[in-house]
Amino acid sequence: MNATSATKLLRQSIISCAAALTRERSAYHGTACKGFDSLFTLVPWQIWKERNAGCFRDAASSVMDILLIIKTEAERWMLAAGARNPEGLLSGE
Repeated sequence: MNATSATKLLRQSIISCAAALTRERSAYHGTACKGFDSLFTLVPWQIWKERNAGCFRDAASSVMDILLIIKTEAERWMLAAGARNPEGLLSGE
């Protein structure tokens, strides 16, 4: 694959992801929309931090560990924002 094809494929992938995000986000309103936005920010942030830990500190976490870190951090974010039942929000109750 040459650079032009790779660039075109990357552009198409970004457009596709943006469309999917927009479609999914439209299902939420008010506080739920804010929660969706926060989760959309939190997940890549935690993945990035884990990547850096692997690159710079030679640390490795399992997928389950990363998911637990994301869940714990999401609960902290919701408590900081004043959510009354963060466990219920994460479990879909």
